[in-house]
Amino acid sequence: MLTLVSAHGPERRQEDGGLAAQLLQLRPALCECAAHVAAGRFDDANRCFERIMGLASLGDGPLQRLSKMFVDGLVRRRLGTTINRALINPSTQQTVRTARSSFIKLLPFLKVAYVAINRVILDAMENEKFVHIIDLSGPAAHPWQWLKLMRAFRRRPYGAPILCITVVHDDGEFLADTSARLRGEAESLDMAFTFHGFLGRLETLDLGNLHDSLAIKSGYARAFSCALQMRRLLLPVMDDAAVQLLLPGGAAASSFVHYAHHHQEMNLIPDDYPSPTTSLSPFTATPSPPQHQHLVLPSPLTQFQLAVRAVSPKVVAIMEQEAASHNNGPDFPARFRDALHYYAALFDALQDECRHRQRQEEERAQVEQVVLGEEIRDVLVRDVVAEPLHRWAARMVSAGFGAVPLSYVAKMEADEVLRKYRLRGYENRGHEKCLLLCWNGTPLYTVSAWRPWSCSQGSAYVSSQQQRMVVPGQMTPTWTWPRQHAAQVHNFTY
Repeated sequence: MLTLVSAHGPERRQEDGGLAAQLLQLRPALCECAAHVAAGRFDDANRCFERIMGLASLGDGPLQRLSKMFVDGLVRRRLGTTINRALINPSTQQTVRTARSSFIKLLPFLKVAYVAINRVILDAMENEKFVHIIDLSGPAAHPWQWLKLMRAFRRRPYGAPILCITVVHDDGEFLADTSARLRGEAESLDMAFTFHGFLGRLETLDLGNLHDSLAIKSGYARAFSCALQMRRLLLPVMDDAAVQLLLPGGAAASSFVHYAHHHQEMNLIPDDYPSPTTSLSPFTATPSPPQHQHLVLPSPLTQFQLAVRAVSPKVVAIMEQEAASHNNGPDFPARFRDALHYYAALFDALQDECRHRQRQEEERAQVEQVVLGEEIRDVLVRDVVAEPLHRWAARMVSAGFGAVPLSYVAKMEADEVLRKYRLRGYENRGHEKCLLLCWNGTPLYTVSAWRPWSCSQGSAYVSSQQQRMVVPGQMTPTWTWPRQHAAQVHNFTY
């Protein structure tokens, strides 16, 4: 519950108490507004907008700022895609670059994930002399991660490997700066090193030609690092690994047949991959007219997973947001409530960090508006979904990957990041071979690691409570996972 303590006498305390009571109305008002927008009751939604903006104008605390961003997202959703595009006023590349850097500086989550992922890579490459790392983190990438890894490789008793790093990013200046910094570090460490930058994003990669796009080198042991990007490959507001498209016979259908045939030749799509004629398909097979075909096309995520398996990496390390629940389907009000709870925790963490570290408010504002604001618009306007870790695990296993347990050393090194910066309220919690990154007990991000297995094999995922055999191509049963309580009003700091 919100509490505001005043040192200005009973009259001021009464005034502050009234403010707290009014702020408590914001969350239910926002959820009510989301329900109106989802149901198309726009007159009711407009009245809610006015009420919320009136409450949010009472101060400049994190709850008020968050409420304004969520109202902005609802308004954009209410206006529709065409008008929404006209409203978007993109930040300059320099502003985006600065905001991303401030996010890493103000909040420890990415640094913790970098350290844990580096340990996963070091463990996987223990005896390798030729190492190729592919960084698919895009906007979440930072040279800090690879500078630390290069120094760790150099400390190996049997010497550093010949190292190649490929970075995928949408900012050419970032790639140039990263290349210069890593090459300079390699020279100072006397390491053999090459750098390859790919200007683009994960969703723009040519998945049919990763060898050329990512400069895949023969004879190198490969590792993938991907932070906060894979959710962009999930189909909006759908939770199946494939989407059924009604395609006319001809070019589109032929394209998919070529794609599927190519990957089956490489043993990347199992013979029992779900199709409309199998019991595993989420769709009922029905006879189709000759001029139309019902096809189950792999989702962008599935296509990406198949492409990654094709290059036989030793490990794939992933950082993703930890969704509060299963509400990633078409129930928009439920997804809205989960997103509100999730970003309330992040705004609170930012506010707490700025207060205790005496950071400039300008940095905090940039992170909220540019980084988190864009994520909120993704959720509310573009229907980008987040999923809990056990759902990600099911997707990875169904695509032919087995879990790689994060080591005790990875957990200890991640904890050291929090101790070094004397951060309060943060916790790294190990669970089911993975790592949860928490703020005040709420899991916000996860780190997990995976490696591909042969398509002719199944993989047994063993937890402390169950063992299940999984066949590639099948969605796995739900993992045992600690259920979170229903989202409540977050206790913001002032």
